[in-house]
Order: sequence, then structure tokens, then C-alpha cells
Amino acid sequence: MKLRLLLLSCLLSLTAFGADVVFNLTDFLTTTDALKRKQAMIEPQSTVKGNSAGNLVVTSERRFYNLGTNGSFTATNMVDGVYRVHVYGISYTSVFRINIPATNGSLFASDYLISGSPGIDTEDGQDLDLE
Repeated sequence: MKLRLLLLSCLLSLTAFGADVVFNLTDFLTTTDALKRKQAMIEPQSTVKGNSAGNLVVTSERRFYNLGTNGSFTATNMVDGVYRVHVYGISYTSVFRINIPATNGSLFASDYLISGSPGIDTEDGQDLDLE
């Protein structure tokens, strides 16, 4: 019985709590030279909330990632919400937003880009135009 409980607790600890989001980055010439071994930052824009499993409080702490030689990285276990991403290139920092759904699968960040005119970011990823 103790062995069964131990195995069950190990299986539960392996369960993914969020999406694995793959960021494949390139410049406007579709080369990765300017992004090789650079850094990216992901900053949550949603308010503090509970995760979809209901057992964690998700805070708004930002995370840093190192890009590989191919200009890509994977952010694992991202919970649903809006995120601002900063990619630090050689001479320019690219900033964009993504809206990740509640899932525990693998996603490509390019499929969840948020577009729109600049303004105030709201929790659901919409822009409030001040003009």
C-alpha cells in the first residue's frame, strides 16, 4: 500500500501544470545571427491568480531565458495569461505580447501573438486606446 501511494505521488509530481511554449526567433532577414546566444525576458501582465489546477498562487515574477545558437528557447509550464516578451538583440530590444491559453500541451509563441495599436495593456490582452 505504501508503495502504491509513493508511485501515485511521483506520478502526480510529473504532471505538467501549464503549457510548454516554444519561441523560434529570427530577424527581418530570416537569419538568427543577431540573436545567437542573446537573452529574452518574459514578464506576466495578468494579475496574481490561482492556476487552473487550483493549488497554486501565480505571481507576476519575470523570468529570463538564454537563446541558443538557433535563436530559440522553450518556456516550460506557463499558465494561462498575457505576457510581455523582451528579446535583447545586438542593437535593439524587440517587445511583443502573447496570450497563452489554459493547456498543458506544447505551443508555438508565434501562434499566440497579440497585435494592436499601442495603449494601455489590459489583463485579457486588449489595448485601450487613449486617443
